[in-house]
Amino acid sequence: VDAVVTQLVAVLPEAFPLARVVDLAELVSGGEDPAEALRRLAENAGREVKNWFAERHDSREILEVAALGFLEGTDVRSFETLLGTLQQSAAKRLATSAEQARVVWKDDSLFADRGTRADGNGLIGIREVSSRSGPTKAMVFHDEAYGRFVLEELWRTRSVAFWDAIREWLDGIAAGGVSDRVARGLAHLARTDFDEVVGSYLDPWSWGRVGWSGQVTATYVLWHMCHLRGLAPAALHTAVRWANGRDVDRRTTALLAFAGNLGVCYPTDAANRLWQLTTQSDDLCGGGCIAPRC
Repeated sequence: VDAVVTQLVAVLPEAFPLARVVDLAELVSGGEDPAEALRRLAENAGREVKNWFAERHDSREILEVAALGFLEGTDVRSFETLLGTLQQSAAKRLATSAEQARVVWKDDSLFADRGTRADGNGLIGIREVSSRSGPTKAMVFHDEAYGRFVLEELWRTRSVAFWDAIREWLDGIAAGGVSDRVARGLAHLARTDFDEVVGSYLDPWSWGRVGWSGQVTATYVLWHMCHLRGLAPAALHTAVRWANGRDVDRRTTALLAFAGNLGVCYPTDAANRLWQLTTQSDDLCGGGCIAPRC
């Protein structure tokens, strides 16, 4: 029993819902391998997300789950503020007149009601978390596995205009500061369409389109990709391409990437690239010297 429990703990993601723990325990007690049982539960989560999208939802609900795909764990006030920014981007991209904009973002009252996502139904929930300043409420998916499948369904079903609005919105968030949550969401989106993530976010951010914080956030995306099945080689290829370029900002972003999780996954490649970057440019020498300690 101790060995099985140890194996289960090793494969469980963070914030695994209690209901899923019960389901997992039932599968394992029936003789299922823990990793295989977890895979089956992920498939169940995917079906639940597909079923949710098959139902009729208004624009606000769609934008809420889209926003949470990049903001899971954000406190309620910050989430709602950023959701309002996404509303503005969506209205601008999807509407050509003020009247159509009101259709894009339908609200039955002056202020939106939190009740529909606080009642325990649907994909979204609110969880109390502890912080240094005291307890607070954070926006989460009911199942951590939902986030990946929500982004997958949105990419499958939404228009280019919708994703242009998402890009404008994420540019603004990244320009305002480094966001690990956004990076995690983009890493999951890369599982569905890597070219979209590279072309719309990683490459532009790597050369400083939204400033230094965007470069660091792009680095975080590559780091998260290192921990997702099948994406580590793509992260390595992207960083190598940046390192081989001529743009100093992009080369700096490559240096950051190799100095962290990407370097842990590929230590030999990282050592070689750090040496290349620091010996070819005096501007990068200082960062390269401290990189092995990162």
